Amino acid sequence: MPTSFSSLRQRSFRYLWIGQTISRFGDRIYEIALAWYILSRTHSPTAMGAVLIASFLPTIVLLLIGGVVADRLPRLAIMLASDLARGLLVLAMTILLWINLLSFWVILSIAFCFGVMDAFFGPAYSAVVPEIVPTSALASANALRVLSGRAMAILGPTLGAGLIAVGGTRMAFAVNSLTFFFSAICLTLAIARAASTSWRPRTPERESRAMSITAFLHALHEGGVTVRTLPWIWITIILAGVANLFGSGAASVALPFYVEQTLHSPLLYGWLTAATAAGSITAAIWYGGRTWRHRGPLIYSFFMANFLVLSAIGAFPIPPVILGAMFLYGLCETMLGLAWMTALQEYVPNEQMGRVTSLDQFGSYVGIPLSYALGGVLTSFSGSSAVLLWSGLLATGTVSLGWLSRSVRQLD
Repeated sequence: MPTSFSSLRQRSFRYLWIGQTISRFGDRIYEIALAWYILSRTHSPTAMGAVLIASFLPTIVLLLIGGVVADRLPRLAIMLASDLARGLLVLAMTILLWINLLSFWVILSIAFCFGVMDAFFGPAYSAVVPEIVPTSALASANALRVLSGRAMAILGPTLGAGLIAVGGTRMAFAVNSLTFFFSAICLTLAIARAASTSWRPRTPERESRAMSITAFLHALHEGGVTVRTLPWIWITIILAGVANLFGSGAASVALPFYVEQTLHSPLLYGWLTAATAAGSITAAIWYGGRTWRHRGPLIYSFFMANFLVLSAIGAFPIPPVILGAMFLYGLCETMLGLAWMTALQEYVPNEQMGRVTSLDQFGSYVGIPLSYALGGVLTSFSGSSAVLLWSGLLATGTVSLGWLSRSVRQLD
């Protein structure tokens, strides 16, 4: 009988999960420290936006390459290299800040490097889980990943603010650097444990040669063929890409303006964030402790409900309703994400998981920067309430088209 914590019986995954939980804790500290440092030094939201763009664009551009690499090289080793490099970068930031040589351009460059490494780390992390965890424990493993991420999203900023108050941003950066090195130690232990049991580095002959452009395109084509042969994957990727174009700007841009302009309460916005995290944690515990069937209908039910919540928020500017809606938003978003990832891990051949994951993320997220831009423009002209209402309805209508596919309806 699976439980929410059954995957922790696998020692390799236990090391991996502990290390990544601490690393995510450091990431949340880093985010608040970086924002505080940039805004206190530049007093420019544009500068903060530039840093976010510098970290996001290389991830999108290099995701497909990262997926191919994740299927050709040992995935835990890719993650280890990424964590070591990011730890060294943040350590360099700390030292430069200590000697008053940390410029905005250095921060921009480091953010760009982070984005590059995220493009390789993300596919490797998604693909390595079914490699070291049995199929029966995949739901637990994925749920624990979400659970730790959401919990650290609550705890990290609180401690980060305390560290800044006590020792300034350089102390916060130093702590984040240490969390990367701690994660690297855990990954080293996971590699050693996996190598001594069922896990072996994959070194077929084709992976021992340097990759040419032709070889890269061929490898990517193989992942595309796998996606094409499973209609529920490519249909969902396309619909998610269009739905996120409608809905992401509303959730990330219009919602904060809505709280500020309509409800006039920054405290309520903090409660909304906490309610979303609570919904997500509830979903992670719920999903990880059960064996789920009929996952196609499950995914699309929560997918539609996720966007309908945005419409409900725009239509009913009542604090208790909005708080309840944000709880449901976190629950639905996490449930569909966990069901989707577990389905991919079970149906996609493990040797192609990195490529399929990168194709999924690229197709689903490539329109998000445009959605952010459109969300800002439409909110300025039409108001945040209207943007939330209509964006949610358009995204829900887009997702509902998936029910027309037999492959989606029959996904178990």
